[in-house]
Amino acid sequence: MPQNMPSADPNDEKDYTFNWGPWLGTDTIVSQAVTASSGTIMSVTATTSEVTVWRTGGIAGTTVAVTCQIVTAGGRTAEDSIYIPILNK
Repeated sequence: MPQNMPSADPNDEKDYTFNWGPWLGTDTIVSQAVTASSGTIMSVTATTSEVTVWRTGGIAGTTVAVTCQIVTAGGRTAEDSIYIPILNK
């Protein structure tokens, strides 16, 4: 389910975590792909149940969509997005 996040400044370098644990049950993440509608994804790290994204940038007055798609050891695929309003602070 898409989630609205607190606002960020275009110069902020912030991390956002997708917690797949409740959906996974005993399954685990084996691969992930993350995209952003604008700005820069600085890094992506993953555990067996979470994906953490560090991002920066975006244009003030817009909303950045960050989308994470995972594939599990059990062969399932899932995708979720967060929406980050970009404001000059």
